[in-house]
Amino acid sequence: MKSKETLVIQSVMSEMPWVEDFLTNMCDRYHLEAIMGMLSVAVPEAVKNAIVHGNNSDPQKRVFINCDIVSGGVSFTIQDQGVGFDYRKFGGIPSNGVGSGIFFMNSLSDKIEYNEKGNIVKLTFLLPGIEPEKYDARINTLIQHFKISAVEA
Repeated sequence: MKSKETLVIQSVMSEMPWVEDFLTNMCDRYHLEAIMGMLSVAVPEAVKNAIVHGNNSDPQKRVFINCDIVSGGVSFTIQDQGVGFDYRKFGGIPSNGVGSGIFFMNSLSDKIEYNEKGNIVKLTFLLPGIEPEKYDARINTLIQHFKISAVEA
């Protein structure tokens, strides 16, 4: 099975409810409920980065969100119309909030890829089954970094 769905939004934060609806529709349509929590954090973070950092919140620019459902997984590709950034400088533990979106994206997706320019990011989530060890490791990373309780997680 292969399917592709696309959402195009203006580069303004008021468009984020469209992204949330898109994710909900994808989860309902393709039975992705098991990973909805990870998707609902990682994908919006990528879209917010595209809006704010990529397109500088310019309403004349667009953000393109593609959902690809393939055997064994789902990928979301987010593209902005900005000049890109050096993604190699980010991805570790955020400092003073800088890089926290990329931290979430790295922590919650199974694979993250950028184009060389840095204006396209692809987040892949695998669906072969729930791997308790991977789930626990993700939650523990978030708990340790943000000092949240296991009840909140």
